[in-house]
Amino acid sequence: MWGRLPSAFSLRSYSTAPPSPSPSPNSSEPHPTSHSPSHSHSHSHSHSHSHSSPPPPPTPSSSPPSSKGPSTAKTPHNIYCADLVRTSDYAGFYSSLFLPPRSRQAVLALRAMNIEIAQIKSLVSKTEIGEMRLEWWKELLESCYDNNPPEFPVGVALAESMRTSRFSKAFFTKLLTARKNDLNRRTQPRTLDELEQYAEETMSSLLYLSLEAVGVQAEAADHVASHLGKAIGLITVLRGLSITLKAGEINLPLELTAEAGVTQQQLLRLDLGEGGHDVVFKIAN
Repeated sequence: MWGRLPSAFSLRSYSTAPPSPSPSPNSSEPHPTSHSPSHSHSHSHSHSHSHSSPPPPPTPSSSPPSSKGPSTAKTPHNIYCADLVRTSDYAGFYSSLFLPPRSRQAVLALRAMNIEIAQIKSLVSKTEIGEMRLEWWKELLESCYDNNPPEFPVGVALAESMRTSRFSKAFFTKLLTARKNDLNRRTQPRTLDELEQYAEETMSSLLYLSLEAVGVQAEAADHVASHLGKAIGLITVLRGLSITLKAGEINLPLELTAEAGVTQQQLLRLDLGEGGHDVVFKIAN
């Protein structure tokens, strides 16, 4: 649903990518997002207060070295994850700087995994190829639990994090299943609840795993993560609307567009009109 969006859900093509399970999976297919990756926050403004550069990152938190748990050294896999998240999910990278080093490495590994998985839909030309890549990720995660990951930076970083963090397999499964179902989606979501459910299964699942990475186990925190994940998902839809519509993908709920009298043809022409803006307003509120 959001494979083409400029956010934590979507991204660029990387020089190091999971090996394709199929010969020649059209990796040269142009990515619809030829923009600065978002949470691409480099928006140019013509007014006097320029916000074209992100704020300087805070000083990373420090903690005493420990002989246990994952390494906090600048190993190739940690550098890969940090660079990927900083480039494609700046808000996620920025917030990770407030965490203790070991928790930070685990969260960055999770977000790097999310980026790699989220980009699959926009990088493949056939659903079958996308399903194969998702199956590759499923097997990679299983190997991480066995502490025997393939020589792929994100896998190595995840396996290292799993030595000290108890990640629930159910959240990985939910995320992968939601992405797989989205590969096969041919129509716009029917209801706002359906859109929110997708956000819950993808973004909220990532936040639940992040809570586990920092050792937080509290019902109140899970409740916040659920609502925050849904909110981020809906914001992602609205921020990437022009990109997805240009790619022929409609992510606005059918119940809202029909109520506002907005047709699919209008949306694909990027002609939202007053009705389309009403739909956007309802989702935002």
